[in-house]
Amino acid sequence: MDSEFVEAALVSSFFTAFFFLYSVVSDP
Repeated sequence: MDSEFVEAALVSSFFTAFFFLYSVVSDP
């Protein structure tokens, strides 16, 4: 397995979860 691909996938999923949580919290 390519470590760079794994790191990119982790970062992508992290930012996706962060954006999802931010949108949920900012919702009135």
